[in-house]
Amino acid sequence: MRKFLIVLTIIFLMTGVALSQVAFKLNGGMAYISGNDLNNGIQGFNDWLAANATDATGQRKKLTTGMNFGGEILYNLTENSAIGLGINYFKISRNNEVSYTIPPGWPGSIKEKPEIKVIPITLNFYYFFPVSSTINLYIKIGGGYYLTTFDYEQYSSSIFGEGTDTLHVSKGVVGFQGGAGIEIPLASSISFIVEGSGRYATISELVGDWTSRGTSILGSWDKSGTGALWYGKDTLNGVSYPWIAVNPTAPGWLENPAVASLNISGFTASAGIKIGF
Repeated sequence: MRKFLIVLTIIFLMTGVALSQVAFKLNGGMAYISGNDLNNGIQGFNDWLAANATDATGQRKKLTTGMNFGGEILYNLTENSAIGLGINYFKISRNNEVSYTIPPGWPGSIKEKPEIKVIPITLNFYYFFPVSSTINLYIKIGGGYYLTTFDYEQYSSSIFGEGTDTLHVSKGVVGFQGGAGIEIPLASSISFIVEGSGRYATISELVGDWTSRGTSILGSWDKSGTGALWYGKDTLNGVSYPWIAVNPTAPGWLENPAVASLNISGFTASAGIKIGF
């Protein structure tokens, strides 16, 4: 992050921009995403577990919130407007463990670690509204490129066998963001900022590097290649549950299967400092 800001500063100075027109913003906080297919499938399993398991411990947790950090360099166009080029990073991961028994007394367990890492590279337009001689409110709007990595590892066991599946997906997508904040001076060139912002971006088709290893009553296997996160419905006792599965092709037992998407739309709440010259 520091190297990125240093490089941007050098670029601005080489183009003849006066240092008095430049400011830096550093912030951190919480990021929230929708998750869409991924979280719907996780909730579907939890609903299935609650309705059918006679003895269950643990729960699969949705991927919704994580920590966010970012930096931005602002170039002041006028007294009340600026453009900002920034880079952020947020990570959302869970460590889930579930054990259960389903009729007629069959035990099962799941250990999994889903992880989402996003690096948004953004370009924003800012407009400032002075509310006093020192305090500013501002709004921002812009676009960005969202570099996203999705990693999924799941170990599952039942009376029929056990195995571990992994999936690694790395993709990027163009998205949009906007927000508002308040800027409170702490010193002549340093301000405290509090900001809320929203983002709109979706990673389509979670397809990537896949591995599967395990043993069953039919033998053992060790496979790798291209796989996907699949989303569909699984029906048990007349009830359909949203479901996700990692596989190279659409699982035959999954109803209306489609390659899952990852909706990273959501919002960020953050606080930090702005340094001017």
